[in-house]
Amino acid sequence: MLDQDLIAEYYLLIGYTLECLLKGYLLAILPELVQNGIRIDRLIVTHDLVELCRDANMTVSDEENQLLGFLTQCIIWRSKYPVPLKLADTPSPLEPPNQPQKVQNPFSSGLKGVLDDLCIRAGARLEAERKRLNP
Repeated sequence: MLDQDLIAEYYLLIGYTLECLLKGYLLAILPELVQNGIRIDRLIVTHDLVELCRDANMTVSDEENQLLGFLTQCIIWRSKYPVPLKLADTPSPLEPPNQPQKVQNPFSSGLKGVLDDLCIRAGARLEAERKRLNP
């Protein structure tokens, strides 16, 4: 039962991991995103993992895309607050929940493998770019 209490934190941390890997990759391939060495471009100032994957040209499946949308919500509010910070982000009680069906227990549903794969792929892109820049 106590493991269930940690699932929200797991999603928050895995979301942060993906966010950092993708932003690191974007900064490596587009150093001009840091303007004058002090200001970060709007392209990189987002928590939207779907958008970051798209900007990094990382191909994702429909299932991964849905999961990235859910993780984005976890980063912004779902893992930290009982309701979204913006009224516009409040899920409608009339619509099905905007989360993958497997999210209740990622460890028994195989979802952890999908998340691990996303992190491995994002990390490999960043590492390849790092090696290219520093042979």
